[in-house]
Amino acid sequence: MQFVKVEQLDKVLTELRNKFFFRRETEIVELIDSIGRILAEDIYSNTLLPKHNIATMDGYAVNSSDIPPLKIAGEIFPDTSPIKAERGLAYYITTGSPLPEGSDAVVKIEDATITEEGLLFYEKIEPGKYVLLKGSDIRENELLIEAGRRITPREVAILSALNIQKVKVLKKYKVGVLATGNEIKKGIIRDINSPMIMSFIKLWNEDYQYIGCCNDDYDELKEHVMKALKFCDLIIISGGVSVGKKDYVRKLIEDEGELILHKVKMRPGKPMTIGLIKNKLIFALPGKPAGAFISLLNLRKFFIGDIPLPVIKIPIKKDVKLPTPEFEYIIFIKNIDGYAYPFGYKDSPINIIPENSNYQPSLISNTVKALLADGFILTSEDLEKDQLVEVNLFY
Repeated sequence: MQFVKVEQLDKVLTELRNKFFFRRETEIVELIDSIGRILAEDIYSNTLLPKHNIATMDGYAVNSSDIPPLKIAGEIFPDTSPIKAERGLAYYITTGSPLPEGSDAVVKIEDATITEEGLLFYEKIEPGKYVLLKGSDIRENELLIEAGRRITPREVAILSALNIQKVKVLKKYKVGVLATGNEIKKGIIRDINSPMIMSFIKLWNEDYQYIGCCNDDYDELKEHVMKALKFCDLIIISGGVSVGKKDYVRKLIEDEGELILHKVKMRPGKPMTIGLIKNKLIFALPGKPAGAFISLLNLRKFFIGDIPLPVIKIPIKKDVKLPTPEFEYIIFIKNIDGYAYPFGYKDSPINIIPENSNYQPSLISNTVKALLADGFILTSEDLEKDQLVEVNLFY
């Protein structure tokens, strides 16, 4: 697959996720330690919730067909055992408390008047008013959480409600991280991408193993990759994926495995490559920092599923002319006073693109400061000043 569109890349990553992501062993962990982990089994309810009809407001439990005034017969709190109410009686009740049998509604405190005759209320009370019915939240044997879902505080709350203290989760991936480049190996420039990749892996709640850095040499690259495949579940490589004389990642994948995808119609991030060696995934990213970063954002789909970044709509501060048609362009922006300032131009945090010049992704790709952007615009069309644009916010 060569020069795929962004939507085709999304489809490929979804297919790879379905095929490979869940293919790992499981383990049992304490509920409080399960945050960010992938649930390995379906969760069915083992109880009804609520176990009784309960009040959702502080007020008075009544039978909606009774006519006031009603005698107040007692008080009910969450720890009060359920009682049976006689007709014509009302009970002071607090939020979360069980309704007496025979009561079917709550008159909230603000609508109640207490007199010597008892409880008065002036609006007709409908059955079920301010009442959560027994079993209406969770039914017994109901499928609540499906296997494969990432556990967040929301799932922890549900599991706690079911008194589940341990859960079965997928074991964490061990992701090998490898940098390439003579200039990095010799210490001429710093390895920026590997720490960034490892940070993403940690953010996605998987484990990483830093493999190191190898020179732009086919045999050395092969040695590093084949060795890492023995103890890693997949590998992410940065650099060596373009079309230069010393870019060997694609050749290695084709020689030793299967090339799935090479190049995306997206700038920065165009050289992104995906392959299989020994039935394990190889994700290869551009060596330029901004390009590697965008490729990692694409890999979110594989690691965490189809969870989009948050989006805001704001006007853009400057015209942006694109250089080449048939590409999707990543325009890094800073949100300043409600305007999207495109990185690279005057008045933005980076001033590297000449005025009245087309957008130059090759310049932006090489910068590190672009990663301080608040988000990005994905567009295949020129943008005009003050045009409303969708900004995908970084997290």
